[in-house]
Amino acid sequence: MSVFPKILLLSGAILLTLQPSFAAVSMRDSYQYTQCLQRIESDPNGAFNQALAWGDEGGGAAAEHCASLALLALGQEEDAALRLERVAISPGAGDEKARAEILSQAGQAWIAAGRPQEADTVLTSAIALDPDNAAFFLDRAHTHRMRGDNSSAMDDLTAAITINRRYTEAFVMRATLRRMMGDLAGAKKDVERALEIDSQNIEALVERGRQAEISAGRFVE
Repeated sequence: MSVFPKILLLSGAILLTLQPSFAAVSMRDSYQYTQCLQRIESDPNGAFNQALAWGDEGGGAAAEHCASLALLALGQEEDAALRLERVAISPGAGDEKARAEILSQAGQAWIAAGRPQEADTVLTSAIALDPDNAAFFLDRAHTHRMRGDNSSAMDDLTAAITINRRYTEAFVMRATLRRMMGDLAGAKKDVERALEIDSQNIEALVERGRQAEISAGRFVE
């Protein structure tokens, strides 16, 4: 079982908060883009077909982005990842932060496909474009852990926390990793910090419970 919680791939509601600022998108296209993204959650196949038709009409990077995310929702992770990589380097993809966000989505798709090396590559590119985004380091930590590279995972989690001192998920993930590496004191410090930030965080509460069981000699990994 993975050390870290399962990555939640993007649903339609979340997609709307992450849509990149594509260059030269008209008001009409912006509306169509929003509608396409909204459709993914309830009808990903319909959203994919809508995006393809829109692309044929000149929808450009925005249409291709929606098509890629629809494929991700349909469970076609590898195809989605490859399309997202192409979107990120297309002329209409937007500024560096927008391109980095698209690459991070490609990274999540590669992770879902069980391809950590490909995920690591695109997430490293995302970090190069936007080195102040803590979420990119968190995702790349997951790819390191999938390959058994705990040291690199620890480095990326620490980088994420350095960028965002209130990043609950990073503290929980680092606590889990430290526990599994035998550093119970460090794990306790991290999980308590996570609970200071969010006292109701379920993953943090579960991790604290596991640590308590180890201290009492009851927990078996």
